[in-house]
Parts: sequence; C-alpha cells; structure tokens
Amino acid sequence: MRKSQTGRDGADAPRSSATGPKGTLRRTTDLEEIIERLAARIACDHVLVTMLFNARQVILAHVSAEALEEAALALPIDFSICRHTIERNGPLLISDTHVVPELAENGAVRDFGVRAYAGAPVIVGSEAGAAVCLLDKAPRDWRAADLADLEDTAREVAHHLRMDAALRPEREPTPARPAAPS
Repeated sequence: MRKSQTGRDGADAPRSSATGPKGTLRRTTDLEEIIERLAARIACDHVLVTMLFNARQVILAHVSAEALEEAALALPIDFSICRHTIERNGPLLISDTHVVPELAENGAVRDFGVRAYAGAPVIVGSEAGAAVCLLDKAPRDWRAADLADLEDTAREVAHHLRMDAALRPEREPTPARPAAPS
C-alpha cells in the first residue's frame, strides 16, 4: 500500500479552491491527489513535488511505498536532484545516477540510494519554481509514456499552485506598533 504525505516545512500542502454552487468556495484536488494518480500509472519508489526555498529543497507532497521522516521534508540543496530540473527549466531523465559525475556527491544518491530520476519542471509564470519527480532505488530506463505522464502532472501541479495563489486572500499589512514611551 502506498503512503502519502504532504508538507511544507511540516505543514499541510496548500489546497486550491474553486467556485461551487451559488458562488460558495469548495475544496478541490490537492497536490497529493494529483501525484497519487501519477503513482498509479508509473510504478516507482517515490513521487514528489519539490520546491527550492532558501537554499533548501522542500517537499510539498510525497507518495511512496515507505513513509518519509518529517526531517526529510526539507533538505539541504545538495540533496536535490530536482534543482537540476528547475535550473534547466525542462525535463530531466536519468536512468542511472551513478554514471552522472555531477551527482557523485549528491545527498539523495549517496545517503538515500536514489539510482534513477525523472523530473519535470512546474512552470508558474515564465520559469520553473518547483518540480514533479519520480525516484527509484534501482536503475531504470524511462519510457516516452513516463515522460508524457510526468509533464502532464507537472502542468496540473502548476495549475493547482496558480489557483491556490489566486484564491488565497490578500494579507492585510501589519499595523505599525506605537512607539514605546521614553
């Protein structure tokens, strides 16, 4: 049985809302549900939605046969293979991470045993800010259908994040505190 987790530094991933009957808001598909559909189509050890934030990789959603420890939901950037996907603003397929010199010191490869990686950028606006990725602990040849499913999922995640941002209420500015009496 696959386990799902969402998290942004330990918190639930954002949920988008849509207009329901009579203009009321209702909850719609969240990131976890989106990647669960991908996991059902492509059997692999982990499916993640990641974002780079303050020199860390933050896992927004995770579906796996094994649970991730909460500490693994935000990792140092040197554990991120997704950063290469985000930096290139395009898909990245790696059949065997052990034959890619740039990944020799990568923490995910070294400490977690990631051997195969497939990632697609989540493009919100004109650039990638996140990625959807597939990780395996054994080398594998990715199929064209895997890449197509991965890119479709990345577009769906991007739509979800845009909707979430558009429907999030604006924060009111914090009022200035009165000066302390001297």
